[in-house]
Amino acid sequence: MIGTFQRIYATILRQVYLTRRSPPRLIGYCFWPTMDMVVWGFLNQYLYQNKAIVGFSMSLLLGTRLLYSLSERSHVHIMWCFLEDVWARNFGNMLISPLRPIELIIGVIVNGLLSAAIGMSCAYLAAYFIFDYTLFKLGVSVLPMFVILIINSWWIGLTLITLILRYGPSGEHFGWMAGFVIVPLIAVFYPVSALPGSLQYISWSLPPTYVFESLRELIASQTLNMHYMTVGFVLSLAFLAASIVNFLYQLKKARQRGGLFSSSE
Repeated sequence: MIGTFQRIYATILRQVYLTRRSPPRLIGYCFWPTMDMVVWGFLNQYLYQNKAIVGFSMSLLLGTRLLYSLSERSHVHIMWCFLEDVWARNFGNMLISPLRPIELIIGVIVNGLLSAAIGMSCAYLAAYFIFDYTLFKLGVSVLPMFVILIINSWWIGLTLITLILRYGPSGEHFGWMAGFVIVPLIAVFYPVSALPGSLQYISWSLPPTYVFESLRELIASQTLNMHYMTVGFVLSLAFLAASIVNFLYQLKKARQRGGLFSSSE
């Protein structure tokens, strides 16, 4: 057990050393979510000032964007942590070390969470000081939403890593596109009812949908929909379990092929 924690700690410490010696890397953690928030914040501000015409609210649009950025940046950093070992041709060395696959999973998840926490802290502070906005004015009701979205980022990140294992470094393109592909389906900026009937079934099968639907209800009625929170949490855990099993399977298949990053089987 001690050895397990030491190996997980080693994967985390490696990322800390890389970040500490690379100011551009640390700036990158903060830059994207902060710039994202500023752009959407100014748009929000304009829409809020013209709410009689447009009908949007600062709390809804900027709140949903900040919540989604938490999940988006987390799964991107999980994939990024893995890709850095691919780019450095270091992943093979990790596999012949005592590091176990489950320890690798925990290590990249923790690294992704820490990196996202740095970036999102900057974005949330900027939202507060520039636009005088904070999600926490909604109270502790936002905490279950954070938990669901964080777990959601874990299974998405592991799924993206699995695609890289399966298709090689070119699989990283799926990662950069994933955030944009999923947004229309999880009802970030509009309710599920705005989607065509067939897409609504897909939307309700994805955990983040329940977070954003709950946020809209919370802002409108000051009441948290616990049914949505429960369903979203259970679905997140189910997707996470499936992604771990899939990762372990694809890692085994990659080893059997004798080349972890070949473009095809």
